[in-house]
Amino acid sequence: AYTRDDDRDRTYNDPRVWVMQKRLNPSLEQNPDAGRSFPVFLTPERKGTIEDAKALMRDHFAGTEHDPYGHGLRGDEPWRPICVFRTYEAHVMQVRPWLPKEIGQVIYVALGMADLSVFIPFYAGLTQVPASWSKGTDQCDTESAYWKFRRLQTLAMTDYPKLAPIVHEAFAAFEAETSAAQQRMEEEYLALKATSEAAARSHLDAFNLKVIAEAEALAEKLLCRLFTIRTADIEALVPAKNRKNKD
Repeated sequence: AYTRDDDRDRTYNDPRVWVMQKRLNPSLEQNPDAGRSFPVFLTPERKGTIEDAKALMRDHFAGTEHDPYGHGLRGDEPWRPICVFRTYEAHVMQVRPWLPKEIGQVIYVALGMADLSVFIPFYAGLTQVPASWSKGTDQCDTESAYWKFRRLQTLAMTDYPKLAPIVHEAFAAFEAETSAAQQRMEEEYLALKATSEAAARSHLDAFNLKVIAEAEALAEKLLCRLFTIRTADIEALVPAKNRKNKD
């Protein structure tokens, strides 16, 4: 949709297509520089999952020489990854037509840079969203959901190799726990819906709003944890201690 189809694409767009095709078709061997010969359509070698889609949105050539974050921040890296810091949001849409629309259609939203964010489910049946998701500007604040995640990401990027794993571990655990909770909620929703639409709707709202609030709270908790670490790091670099006498 956005390709220019000129020489700039050899590094700016083609590597992103290459890595996505490689992730979904591991046996496919292609030269990353030969973008004009990439197949337009491919059948994945195995059925994709929600987790696969999240991983694609988070890809930044980790573990390779083209990772612009893992080896110190490298703005001169010619390959643009799928996951770039300036991303405002990433989302994965899920449709399960065998379920009622209210729970069968889900959008998983990660605010800011997906690699350092968490995918939060928003069910089609959700009747309201927290106020924090309806405010915010291009100036940092402490109330909008966007800036809660963006502040965390910005801080983590000051020492990505050290701080990113902390964020990854916490958000991965949250997503796994949320996924299990979603399965239980959906079963409960179906049982309630059989006797009361209102009760089912109320149950869905309560669950979804709780997940959103917990995700925001986790981001703020991680922000404080990373600030504590960076404070110690900076103090170690500029201790200004009396070298002859005990302070």
